[in-house]
Amino acid sequence: MNIHDFIKTHNLSSDSIFIDVGANIGQELDLLLPLGVEVHSFEPHPVIFQQLYDNFNSYPNAILLEKAAWIETGTMQLNYKNNCTELNGGASLFKSKDNVGHVGSVEVKCVDLAEYINNLGVFVDVLKIDAEGAEYKLIEKLIDTKAYKTIGQIYYED
Repeated sequence: MNIHDFIKTHNLSSDSIFIDVGANIGQELDLLLPLGVEVHSFEPHPVIFQQLYDNFNSYPNAILLEKAAWIETGTMQLNYKNNCTELNGGASLFKSKDNVGHVGSVEVKCVDLAEYINNLGVFVDVLKIDAEGAEYKLIEKLIDTKAYKTIGQIYYED
């Protein structure tokens, strides 16, 4: 399903909330933000986040977070796929992940995603998770805390 079909299927509009975990450079934001959709974007990679910020910080409905969505708040090492300056999206909180090249890492801030969603206190229309190996832990925490009950649809990379 392409993003145009996705927007129509979920009837996303200025009344909608979309959480984008692993936003990368904001491929979905190009279409969602002009519609007025409130988008909460998590991107921990410093170089990728800077491009995301440069492209979308002028939108009042864009909440851009240079943080990793995780199961607790704190800090962790983000391990790069190639080198720290490449826009490859292959950084992971898990050093053991196959596509992480062990060429360096950076300490990043993490946010407890379930707590973040619960603290919003509103219905989240769509949660997209592309977190380079953290998907299952995040979903498990959403279930354990019952945060999933305030989310319409969850899409994740498997």
